[in-house]
Amino acid sequence: MKIWKTIATFLGVTLVLATVIYFYYIEYYQPRNKDRLIFKTINEEVGAVMEYARTPEEWARGLSGRENLGTGKGMLFIFPQEQNLAFFMKDVNFPLDIIFINKDSRIVDLITMQPCKTEPCPIYTSRAPAQYVAEVNANFAQRNGFGITDQVILPEGTSQ
Repeated sequence: MKIWKTIATFLGVTLVLATVIYFYYIEYYQPRNKDRLIFKTINEEVGAVMEYARTPEEWARGLSGRENLGTGKGMLFIFPQEQNLAFFMKDVNFPLDIIFINKDSRIVDLITMQPCKTEPCPIYTSRAPAQYVAEVNANFAQRNGFGITDQVILPEGTSQ
């Protein structure tokens, strides 16, 4: 009988410990929707963890000077209103997909941009007004099967 008490105690402690570890992981290591931009495709939803650029200084700096972006990561530029937007790749060391998103959370343009080593750098302009711009690693859109007119779910607190 004593062996069953020991086994039951061990299983109970193990279950409690596993639960604590699980919730710790969810709280501190899982990206939350507040930081994720979700691209909705026909078959699935694909997310990328975003850094934010909300001010003119952050817009100008963007991803310049970095060696890489990291898998499944990106930068979301948030503008106060819809407008035709233009970007360039000065001092960005790796190719990017630039995804222009309108106020209704629809992709209105998508361009793969190459690093610019010498000036003048090409300027990448949206075909339609956009309020948000996501920069992710090049070919992210193609690999994940989303494109122009597809819906996105903006991270919590970013919609105007």
